[in-house]
Amino acid sequence: MSTEDDRSDEPAKKVGYGRPPKEHQFPPGRSGNPKGRPKQAKGFNAEARAVLATPIKTRDGKRVSCRKAALMKLASKAIEGDMRGLRELNALAMRIDAEDEARAATHNAEAVNEEDAALIEAALRRLKREQS
Repeated sequence: MSTEDDRSDEPAKKVGYGRPPKEHQFPPGRSGNPKGRPKQAKGFNAEARAVLATPIKTRDGKRVSCRKAALMKLASKAIEGDMRGLRELNALAMRIDAEDEARAATHNAEAVNEEDAALIEAALRRLKREQS
């Protein structure tokens, strides 16, 4: 049997798993884990990207990324007649061309798939009209 004191207008304060009493809860704006999760160490790839993106100053005063400066140096060596530089630059150019061709082929395949999907939808609509 419940008494009048038990039936107040306020909702019942539930206390249990994951719901500590109000006096033991963290105040608003304060975390239970103030330091948070420790930062992970960056991987090699992330550090390499950061180094390659670092801007450097060239002799003529321009600021370019380390990656671009390395490519410019490789190109100048190849132009000067350094065979190793020429081979490296040629291999890089061939790899870039192959990636561009693969990207174009993928794009063309997606376009064909869209055309095929449109044709299939049109055929299905025709069949539904014929059946009704």
